[in-house]
Amino acid sequence: YSLSAYAEALSDVDKFQEALPFAEKALSICRVSYEDNNLTLASVITTLADIYSELDRDDEALKLREEVLNLLQGVFGEKNQKLDASLKDIAESLFDLGDYENSLRFGEKVQELYAGVGLKNWDSAGVNWLVSRNLKMLGDFKKAETLALADIAAQRASPSAEFIDLALGLRNLADIYFKTG
Repeated sequence: YSLSAYAEALSDVDKFQEALPFAEKALSICRVSYEDNNLTLASVITTLADIYSELDRDDEALKLREEVLNLLQGVFGEKNQKLDASLKDIAESLFDLGDYENSLRFGEKVQELYAGVGLKNWDSAGVNWLVSRNLKMLGDFKKAETLALADIAAQRASPSAEFIDLALGLRNLADIYFKTG
């Protein structure tokens, strides 16, 4: 696990190529050491998937992200808020691969999870942005605009929002307006 932590530390300073062999070795060790439904294993797989994603190895990242989702579903069940990060990661990987319909489907699953547990408005901000981007790419500009506006409002209401998240939401809205004239 410390190999994975070292890989994460290298990733934090954008040294993804250097982090890659440590993350791969950590996963190799964890696959032998842990059972399939172990959260440490999920964490190590996620670290490697994140590195693959940063290195534009999106197919490999997606495969690992799907493995993490299956693992987490085995631990927590199919409808648990703890699946949200994994579902978002898969949606992001699918978006990066240009598979907007399936990315949208996974984003909508996160929206359903959030609606089911009654999270506050600002908790859905990133998910609204993700779904809005997919709708924009699929040409459903009206729904994309509605979610983009909801995302921006949620970002502004959030006690922990970062400027970059608000900027991404505004850029998404500007892209929608640009495409619709």
